[in-house]
Amino acid sequence: MAGQAVRFGLVGALNTLVDFGIFNLLAFGLGVSIVVAYPISVAAGIANSYLWNKLWTFSAGRSGRVSREATIFVLVSLGGLLVNYVGFLILHFLIGESSQLIVNLEKLAASIVSMVWNFLGYRFFAFRAHRREESA
Repeated sequence: MAGQAVRFGLVGALNTLVDFGIFNLLAFGLGVSIVVAYPISVAAGIANSYLWNKLWTFSAGRSGRVSREATIFVLVSLGGLLVNYVGFLILHFLIGESSQLIVNLEKLAASIVSMVWNFLGYRFFAFRAHRREESA
């Protein structure tokens, strides 16, 4: 489990770079509303997350349950997106500042909470079957 947590952290860092890069490009580079840019960038991070977590973090690359894993992964990720987005909106409303630094710090705080949600959901639900096969 410790190795998985480290790999998940590295994948999470990459997902965060993808997410924040796209978010900042859309919101601050192209002038897209943060309300629109936010879910788009998180969705890009989720897509990146699925590939890396399936193939590397949970080593489920060859499991025969791709449809089941993908469905549960998407459901967990949508829950994570909701946790992330609501957390961000609450922080953004409470702080009330729209500078690029503050918006990114709000996004980071919300991302940390959703990362915990996602790790638990992926580990115990999405890639659970493969984990049981590995320990047998």
